[in-house]
Amino acid sequence: MKIERKDILLAIALVMFAFISIPGVVFNQAIKKYLTFLNMWSEKPISSIKHSTGKIPPPRNLFMRADLKEPELKIITFSLKVKGAKEITLSGDFNKWGKNDIKLVEKSKNRWETLLALPAGKYRYVFFIDGERILDPYNPSISEIDGQKTSLIEVK
Repeated sequence: MKIERKDILLAIALVMFAFISIPGVVFNQAIKKYLTFLNMWSEKPISSIKHSTGKIPPPRNLFMRADLKEPELKIITFSLKVKGAKEITLSGDFNKWGKNDIKLVEKSKNRWETLLALPAGKYRYVFFIDGERILDPYNPSISEIDGQKTSLIEVK
């Protein structure tokens, strides 16, 4: 059996085609995975990005906008002196009146305390001592909501 020159050239062409096309397919799949990964993090999908007009867009920071200022928070201490309490919770406008969301911690004998970071404003609240609703005995400001008295604090 005689191998002709034409057969050798055909075999070389097939080998070259394999060496060129296989990495191209693998590389193409890698690029697709990378672009899919970038689409998860981008505001607009990469496929919808238009070609540049030559103008440089202004820098933008999505997390900090000058026109949206964060409210200044103040640390407010809520405390009570109660003998024999097992659990004291705080409920008010700041936690949508959830009864068991904010628990006070016993800092010393009979002294219970919690800290909240609140923006400026007026807030109504009550304490629950072992499930019994009471007003803040150290705060004389009182408000009424739905016929029930609540303590009132103003954060400035």
